[in-house]
Amino acid sequence: MEERFFAFCRRQGLPQPKVHQEIATATEILQVDFLWRDQRLIVETDSRDWHSTIRTRERDAHRDRLLDDAGYRVRRCTWAQIVYEPERLAAVLRDLLAH
Repeated sequence: MEERFFAFCRRQGLPQPKVHQEIATATEILQVDFLWRDQRLIVETDSRDWHSTIRTRERDAHRDRLLDDAGYRVRRCTWAQIVYEPERLAAVLRDLLAH
């Protein structure tokens, strides 16, 4: 999934993000999937294999709150968005990267 997202960024002409970067929050250091540090934008790629249980969704929501509190915008994307809606996803990311 992460390889697919990185290739998606390349195909869509998006700036290449940093991969597996650590972000310090108020209470812990978190590793994020993709980071555009200057724009304070994080993309987490959520596969069904790793993000389908109530426990993992709660953990993801907690991480998102910590990252938001640290001043980062977090967007989650799925395999279906990358494969079936690449232009729409790219437009959303371009808009976020511009602001």
